[in-house]
Amino acid sequence: MATAVLAGAFNLIAGMAGGTVEGFPDGADNVPAGFLFNGALSTYERLGFTRDRMIGKHGWVVTRVVEPHR
Repeated sequence: MATAVLAGAFNLIAGMAGGTVEGFPDGADNVPAGFLFNGALSTYERLGFTRDRMIGKHGWVVTRVVEPHR
C-alpha cells in the first residue's frame, strides 16, 4: 500500500514542477509492517530515497528528488 501511495505522490509532485521530497519512515527493526505508521525504511530506500539524517534513536529523514514532467 505504501508503495502505491508514494508512486501517486511522485506523479503529483512531478506535475507541479517537481522538487525534493522528505519522508519519515519507521526505522525500528523486526516490527511487523501492519504496526508501522509511516512505512518501513526499506520501502523508501527501494523507491529511491536516501538516508539524510537521523532523528531519535531509530528514525531517519529520507529524501528523494522528483523531476518535473516534461
